Amino acid sequence: MKRFKHWLGALPVRTKLMLLASFASGMALILAGIVLTLTDYQSNRRALVQRLQEGRHPNARSLER
Repeated sequence: MKRFKHWLGALPVRTKLMLLASFASGMALILAGIVLTLTDYQSNRRALVQRLQEGRHPNARSLER
């Protein structure tokens, strides 16, 4: 950790700001990806449950038995 602080301290301010902006952008992209994945999963799950309850799924009759 001490080595990292020394390396970071030796960088110019412009480079530090670029690193900070890159890190913030990367974290935002990761968070957006997680949110989109969870939302898509929930949406697909709800649609599947609805199709099964309506009996439109090809295996709906075999699942009722």
